[in-house]
Formats: sequence, structure tokens, C-alpha cells
Amino acid sequence: MGEAFPRVSVIIPTLAAPERAASIRRALASVVEQSGVDAEPIVVINGPAPDPEIVAWLQRDRRILVLRQPQADLPAAIRLGLGAVAAEFFTELDDDDALLPGALALRLATLAGHPGASIVVTNGFRRLDGVDTPLRPDFAAVRPDPLMALLSGNWLLPGSWLARTDGVPATLFDAMPRYLECTYLAVRFSQTGRVCFDDRPTVVWTQYGGESRSLEFHLGQPDALEAILRLDLPIAFRRGLERHLAAAYHAVAERYRASGQLAKAWRAHLRSLTTPSGWRFLPATRHLVTDWARRPRQ
Repeated sequence: MGEAFPRVSVIIPTLAAPERAASIRRALASVVEQSGVDAEPIVVINGPAPDPEIVAWLQRDRRILVLRQPQADLPAAIRLGLGAVAAEFFTELDDDDALLPGALALRLATLAGHPGASIVVTNGFRRLDGVDTPLRPDFAAVRPDPLMALLSGNWLLPGSWLARTDGVPATLFDAMPRYLECTYLAVRFSQTGRVCFDDRPTVVWTQYGGESRSLEFHLGQPDALEAILRLDLPIAFRRGLERHLAAAYHAVAERYRASGQLAKAWRAHLRSLTTPSGWRFLPATRHLVTDWARRPRQ
């Protein structure tokens, strides 16, 4: 009989769009080719209009458990995948990212070296325009105070963590926002007090540029930060997050102002001003007043 390896479920949400076919294959290959573990992909087809050819070849591969999520909703897709996890350990991977060779075995070894931990988080590479750079060059600095370290930059990538199934309740993933979902999870992981870190990178995360994606991301940030602020947070971290929230509303106001949507710009600007520490964006009021006075009369 062969050696029995630890089982790890890897949840992969995907829209199964035609332009993602190659990246989905790459993500799946990076999972099933992991050494020293029995890696089980759980693919959640996330949305009402997947490519039929992609769905067909996913369903033909007996190594893959395929689930369907009718609406395109990443948090809901992850929760659906969680309900199907039967392995001792689990993680999540975006369909355009890839695990590095030996990633899961490395994380298991790190967890084994921290008996009190239920979650391990590693560093990873950010891939932009074909160039890979570490997500956090100062990753070791996260360890002393993970929560406060989030204020200087996120340290959690979609595929950079591993959790014990019996040590992390599914409720930890409840109320996850549609944007900044990794920041939300990083907060929730930190709150458990059972997270450990390994500075070594184990995943490549694909980052996209583009104005439309950037606009969508900016518009979704305030709601995501509001969701995080509804959690029970230490005062110092809450104050820092409120500063980020004020800046997020200001960024939305500037986006709307640049596109001539002045009524929406005013609403976002007023939200920035009424958020704690938002007073620093008061000088932007004069730009809105000037633009409002110059708007075309109907």
C-alpha cells in the first residue's frame, strides 16, 4: 500500500469564462501536482453563464468536485465550497492564480511546528505584467502584531493560507464583503489568536491593471471597510481603519467628480467629511463647489 498523505481541500471559485480557460487549467494543475499531500480541488462555478466547454471538462475530471453557485458572488461561492470540505485541512485559490511546488506541504509543516495554531499564512508573489514581486518584503514584521500590520498593507493573498477544518468555524467567513475579502479574512484570522506565519512565498497572485477594474474596486472599498468596522475591533485598529474609510470615500468622490457625476461626488465627499479623521479632506470642497457652479444648466 502507498503512503497516506494528509488531505487538503482547495476551494477554487470561478466564473468559468472562456478567457479564463488556460488560467483555470494552470490553477488546477498547481493543486493536483502538489507533493506530500492529497490535494482535492473543489471548483465552485460561480455565476449563471459559465462556458459549457469548461464546465464539461471540469466535470469529466474525477479528481475534481464541481459545485454550482447560481449568482456571481465570491463570498457565497467560498461558503458553498466550505460546506463540501471533508478533508482535515482546507484553503482557497483564485482561478487565475497558482500554488508554487511544495506549497501545501510547506504550510502543513509550519502548522505542525506551531501546535496551538489553526491557520498558517505565508508570503506570496504578486504578478503584474509578467513580473513577480513579493507581496510583503517585510513579511516578518507582520508576526508581532498582525492586526495593526494590516494598516500598512494587506498580508493575506487568496491562496496563501491553510486552515485546520476542525479549528476554524465556517462562521469565520460569514459577512465577507464583495471587495477587500482578503483584508476581511486577515482581520478574522487575527482575531482567532491561532494564526502563525511563514515568510516563504507559496503562491503566485495575478494582479490586473485597467481603469474599469480600478473604478469598480474603488467604488466597492467603502462598503467593504464598513463591513470590517462592524466587527469587534481594538480601538487603535478601529481608528486606523476609520482613516482608511475616510480616504476611500474621498477617492470615490474624486472618481465621480472626474467623470462629471457631481451629485454622487457630493454624497461621497460628505461621507468622507463625517467619517472620523475625514476633516483632512475638507479642502476638496472648494473643487466641488467650483465644478458645481460651472455645471451646464438644464
